[in-house]
Amino acid sequence: MFFVETAMGVRLHSQTHSDTPYVRSLNAVSRNAMKRMHQPWWWKSSLYYRFSARGRQEQADLAVLRAFSRGVIAERKAEAEVGGKGFETKMIENKKENEDHFCNTKQRTSFLDNLLRQHFEQPHLWTDSALQEEVETFMAAGHETSALTMTTALLLLANNPKVQEKLHAELDAFWAEEGLENHPNLTSVQIKKLKYLEAVVKETLRLFPAVPLIGRSLSSDLTVTSKDSKLKHLIPAGSTVLVTIYQLHRDPSVWPSPERFIPERFIDDGNEHYVRLENPFAYVPFAAGARNCVGQKFALQEAKILLATVLRHYRLEAVTRVEELVLRSELTLRTSGDIRARFVPRF
Repeated sequence: MFFVETAMGVRLHSQTHSDTPYVRSLNAVSRNAMKRMHQPWWWKSSLYYRFSARGRQEQADLAVLRAFSRGVIAERKAEAEVGGKGFETKMIENKKENEDHFCNTKQRTSFLDNLLRQHFEQPHLWTDSALQEEVETFMAAGHETSALTMTTALLLLANNPKVQEKLHAELDAFWAEEGLENHPNLTSVQIKKLKYLEAVVKETLRLFPAVPLIGRSLSSDLTVTSKDSKLKHLIPAGSTVLVTIYQLHRDPSVWPSPERFIPERFIDDGNEHYVRLENPFAYVPFAAGARNCVGQKFALQEAKILLATVLRHYRLEAVTRVEELVLRSELTLRTSGDIRARFVPRF
């Protein structure tokens, strides 16, 4: 829940309290969304929410999620009343990027703080309902996606010791060059220098995108042609199409040996594995276009910082094998059963 804490300024404690009403309801909504997708007789909402027990339960779960997001907004507003100065006045007057608006200490403001400032500066554009929709989107999107990426990255590294050794070498050289032994906190500028680490994260997202499929509504007719150009199929405008990112990233015509974990695919240094994408939409772990993931830069930086910190201090040994994974697709890509690895201190 690092993403939610950073973006919203609240802690959900989902790692230690996984059965809270919010987490429980969010997981239920995720499961039901995928089940409903495979049952076209429930696609009509008026039928689903009235005649389906699962639909009625989903309404209750959605009420829990919406009440929580309203509470997050209300709590943040209440915190702003410290010192007797109104929230609206404080947020508009104080716009320094690194100054906390609720106390006089220097720290970065959350995404929610910036949303609230926009809400008061432009109330006709940022209405209460618009503000809540943004909060709900961020809360849902940041629920577990980063944790899933971290988990699969650690699993892949544990199962690929040569890749892990190469990453350890990069991290050791980087720590010495940057003098981080006594200053362990990484900055955004420093993390950009870790090119192999970035490739590891990108290859992890190729194999295990946190969101395995996305939906799009066609604004115009689309003709889909087979690879041999013998078959054509017209999909009319207004149709909803699903893009299975998990399968897209395993297209052997784009990714040779697609099931193998090869971070060098993303490093343009003349190595034999580098893949120069002719079509940028062949790799879309955060979707693409106007509806792509607004938090993708944050997610990549978060994953790199966490992995660098863990791999600097530990060597991973495989307990769970990649081939043993049983995947289940909900709104996010999950596994059945635990994923285990052995952490061995390096120093």
